[in-house]
Amino acid sequence: MKKTAALLIALLLAAFALVSCGDAQTDENPASGSSEAIPEPEPVEYDIVYYRFYADEADMLAAEMESRYGRAPQVIKFDQNKTMPEHAVYLGEVTDGTGSELCKSVKKRDYGVKTEGENIYVYGGSKEAVKQGVEYFIGNCLAEKGVSERCDYLYEYVYILEGATVGGAPLTQFEIVYSPTDNEAKYQNVAAKIKSYFDKNADFTPRTGGKGKQETECEILLGCDTGRETSDKYHEADYDYDQYHVEISGTKVAITGGNACAVWHGFAAFTEYLISHGNAAEDVEFDGTCTLVKVACVGDSITIGINSSDPYVYTYPNYLQEMLGYDYLVKNYGASGYSVVYTDDYAYSKHPFYRQSQTFCPDVVIWMLGTNDGNPGQAYKEWEGTNRREKYIKSADDMFAAYENVNPDVQIFVCIPAPLFESTVWPWEAWTERIEKYVLDLNRELAEKHGYRTIDIYSWSLDNQSVFPDGLHPKDATYEKYARRVYDEIADYIKTPEDIK
Repeated sequence: MKKTAALLIALLLAAFALVSCGDAQTDENPASGSSEAIPEPEPVEYDIVYYRFYADEADMLAAEMESRYGRAPQVIKFDQNKTMPEHAVYLGEVTDGTGSELCKSVKKRDYGVKTEGENIYVYGGSKEAVKQGVEYFIGNCLAEKGVSERCDYLYEYVYILEGATVGGAPLTQFEIVYSPTDNEAKYQNVAAKIKSYFDKNADFTPRTGGKGKQETECEILLGCDTGRETSDKYHEADYDYDQYHVEISGTKVAITGGNACAVWHGFAAFTEYLISHGNAAEDVEFDGTCTLVKVACVGDSITIGINSSDPYVYTYPNYLQEMLGYDYLVKNYGASGYSVVYTDDYAYSKHPFYRQSQTFCPDVVIWMLGTNDGNPGQAYKEWEGTNRREKYIKSADDMFAAYENVNPDVQIFVCIPAPLFESTVWPWEAWTERIEKYVLDLNRELAEKHGYRTIDIYSWSLDNQSVFPDGLHPKDATYEKYARRVYDEIADYIKTPEDIK
């Protein structure tokens, strides 16, 4: 009996132990069928702190975060003397021991995103790079329920001319010297474009200057008149309009040609040569040609640039050259006071520029005539009771035919001229009446008959009278606004180099 009782007690104790162990396991591992779930942590709510240059980018990011998450984050300008938020996205060179150091650690065009402690930093080597970093952050780091905690990223820009040498000297030591010119395409503007090119592709910004600039050992010479022996042995007249020549002699690079547009293409050929030779160029000479669309601006005083303090700078053809770029060669054939009708004393067909513009053999003609045909101060320009309308049509037809004769594929744009506005200089009311009664419709009819596009200066001018301070002509900087209207009207239709190859 004693043995039996002891055995029963032992079995009961064992059963109790098993039940206790089962209860403990159940407490640590809830049954799979349980309706209770572990709640997900709430996403961290970030505010925005920006360095003083990035207010616009901060507002853009804040608007995007509010749109996605329904909460407008605080947007705070960084100040070392203020308490910053517990969790923040920092933009730019904030001097908190992290932001500015990150910006200094990368090259000008690099940008990145980095998480440090409770904060996220968007940084870059320049203002533009930080802006790109913000755009990357918006596109890639704003998760469905909040800012992603895994958004570290670094974009490293590749400079294709990094480490390049010419004549054994680093490219970064070179300066640019340009020729003077009175043409629409300026070597000075080409120098500025090259400066921008090196900033983007070689991570340096060269000094530039005209022929009077003090000579240095390493120079890129643009044009045939730089005051340097390497380039001055050549002349623009030695070249056709589309030809260029590149010569590397030691640490002098001379790029010459028929005009500034051709020289720009010569510079492009120089960089291609440099890259194809492992970014190391020594003494060499080579020639080349480029495809330029030739644009003839045919017109009167507005085309030639009356009221301009510098007709080699402030004219609509000069500005148009800049807007079209160096695949286009723009020439100014404006003649002040000249009209369309061939019997007029100052008919455009009698001016030397008419013949010169044909010799240019343009691919594009911008025909901006007709305003002077409405001049009431010249009695022989009477319209009522005369055959001036018929003469106008014949004169314009003959001019168009002349350009089509030298280039059957020429593209002609016909301008619809502006009226005259209130002025103490011109008989503006009577003049405007004639333009509106005769010239506007005639130019539209001529364009339609020949299948040419128009450039509607008239409609635009009604809302832009300030462009014509004397009531008739632009003046200095307002010529740029006038050129912008011309450019906007032709940009989608003008021939391209591909069209004329």
